[in-house]
Amino acid sequence: NVCEELCRVEQEANSSLTVAKDLLTEQAKQVKGAADAKAMTTELSKWQATLRQLSLEFAKLSKEWQAREQNFVAQQMLKEVPQLIQKLEAQVEAAHQIAAPMLTGDKSKLLADVHTQCVLAALRERH
Repeated sequence: NVCEELCRVEQEANSSLTVAKDLLTEQAKQVKGAADAKAMTTELSKWQATLRQLSLEFAKLSKEWQAREQNFVAQQMLKEVPQLIQKLEAQVEAAHQIAAPMLTGDKSKLLADVHTQCVLAALRERH
């Protein structure tokens, strides 16, 4: 699945950014005692700026990807709607067919059947 693969890649990229940030932070701590600390600090600052820029770009792409994923899911759901409507219409029609005799014409047979079922249910409870 493309969505799952992109999600996996996004997680890996996020993890890599975190590792790079941690590495640069650790390097900055170690530079303090070095002989050429100023040059190293300048170089680390450049790398940190680049990492910040990449992090911003990654966040932007991640947000864009999430919007596209939601759009894709919505389109997939919309494709299912006509089938669901057909199924619902069939169920409504079936309910109408079952209910029609109860709602029209002489209800004496229906009432007699219901009364008989109630009597039978009461007799079953006694035994």
